[in-house]
Amino acid sequence: TAYSVAWILIALAKSPIDQAELRDNLKSVTHDERRNVKMLGYVIKEGLRLHPVVAMGFGRIIDKDIIIKQKGSDLDFTISKGTPVIMPNFSRHRDADYFEDPDVFRPSRWENPCEKAVSAFMPYGLGKRNCIGQSMANAELYSILVLLLSEYHFSIEEEGVSELKITMEPKGYHLKVVRSLPSTRID
Repeated sequence: TAYSVAWILIALAKSPIDQAELRDNLKSVTHDERRNVKMLGYVIKEGLRLHPVVAMGFGRIIDKDIIIKQKGSDLDFTISKGTPVIMPNFSRHRDADYFEDPDVFRPSRWENPCEKAVSAFMPYGLGKRNCIGQSMANAELYSILVLLLSEYHFSIEEEGVSELKITMEPKGYHLKVVRSLPSTRID
């Protein structure tokens, strides 16, 4: 969850218009209503899409033969029953077949997402073996981000890099944090 919070803050620091709009949305409702601000959900989804919790994906054992039709080819590809496979979240979440401009942080893509995007988005996995801590992680994300983004402005002080392991670790980033003024709208 700490990496997810960090990546979302980095993305918003690079996107001051989205950051200001989200802050304005958060400040326009009561404290108790802030967790229900739609844009907050979009920002969290977009942050998890670009920097999934388990970037390398989830391993599974195939329980039946799967035949895959290859684009532009008459040849089929078969994955046999019993084969271990990994579904990498990082590449699926940045696949142009599912997401327009897949490397761009664009929370608005979640306002009316296409069915393909919804089906490709699985930061915590799917099914009975999805992440057991998913509910707690989401509760933490919403709570922490509401507190931080309603009161503070974030900007990039020093660029860092992404270190891809099982997760995506932000390395070397330095954010500048300033308490926000009552109105932060950028037009």
